[in-house]
Amino acid sequence: MPAVRIGAVHPKPIPAMPLFPYVSSFGPPSPLEKDLDMTQEGVDFLTALPLVVGLWQIMLPLLAGGAVLGLCAWACERAGKALNRQYRIRMRRGYYWFESREEEARRRFAEACRETYGSRGPDQRSYCDILQEFHREMSEIAEERRRDYAKRWRPDPAFAWSSPKALAGCERRRAKRAAAWRAWAEKFAAAIRLGKTPPEPPCGRRGGNGGAPIRRLCERSLNPPPSPEALAAQWEKAHGRGPVEEKIRLGSMMLDIEAAVDSSLIRNTDGEIVGRNPGVRGWLRENCPAMMRHYRVLMDCRQLADRFRKVHGVRDPLPATILLEKELPKSVPAPWRKALEPRHAAARRLLALPATRSERSFLQVLEKCPILGAAPRPSAGGKRLTG
Repeated sequence: MPAVRIGAVHPKPIPAMPLFPYVSSFGPPSPLEKDLDMTQEGVDFLTALPLVVGLWQIMLPLLAGGAVLGLCAWACERAGKALNRQYRIRMRRGYYWFESREEEARRRFAEACRETYGSRGPDQRSYCDILQEFHREMSEIAEERRRDYAKRWRPDPAFAWSSPKALAGCERRRAKRAAAWRAWAEKFAAAIRLGKTPPEPPCGRRGGNGGAPIRRLCERSLNPPPSPEALAAQWEKAHGRGPVEEKIRLGSMMLDIEAAVDSSLIRNTDGEIVGRNPGVRGWLRENCPAMMRHYRVLMDCRQLADRFRKVHGVRDPLPATILLEKELPKSVPAPWRKALEPRHAAARRLLALPATRSERSFLQVLEKCPILGAAPRPSAGGKRLTG
């Protein structure tokens, strides 16, 4: 047992320092902890606090100014878009106003030529007067368009589209389109006067119908649209593995329907395209809804009939069925009979070929036929086709 020294003084135990001097483990800080010194982190925070407050007082006005500037930029952008939209709307209205006037002038010209042919016959002086009136009206519209263009557009050499070269190119293309329409008018008047098939109108800058793809294959037809009963009866003869001749008759009926309905574009007051008239689909939905499920096959027959008549040089308003009859119908105008007789005979020879019994082989033969030429004749062996 160790010896104990009498009278020795033992040191007092030192109390343990808390980990967080200002926070007690349980409840509020004890009175013993109030007199403890502040830590170095607290001193650094109090030292940096005036600097943080000063920076915040400086940044707050800057942030407010940036928000105001962003709001002003957004408002200016919206106002600019609105003004640009109104400008485009006005330009579009003016453009389509001139286009509608030109289309109306061409329609009056064509009607005047047909009326003159029905009343006066091949009187060349009357056709010359109609042609001169058409040229004068188109020149007036072109002059008004040029003045309106010069008033609305302010040429600025700083922009590429307003450079002299670009403006000269626009004027050159405009003159080229005007020359194409003048040539069409002269050929149209001459064809009507001589009783020939009138030429097709030239395509415009936007494909001929204001930006949308051309979908109409028949504009005019001598035949009225068929009745729903006749269309259903012809479908029973042509669908499936029916004869090619019956499929052409069905397609010709669809072309007659297309000539009688309106499938043009629908525009609002601002000139924007908002839809299209129902057309053939609307006619079927209203008159023969049972045929709507066969719409794709009907459109294929329509393409077949149109290709068949175009190969033999037949255009509007003559239907494809005139090439299928044993003799030319009496409804065909007399001036066209002489030109249609050889084409009618060629079509009958083409349909009599053994190689044209199915629709697929018939389309292959049509691809080999030259347009406006005679249909192929069978050779001695009947296996090779010659023009």
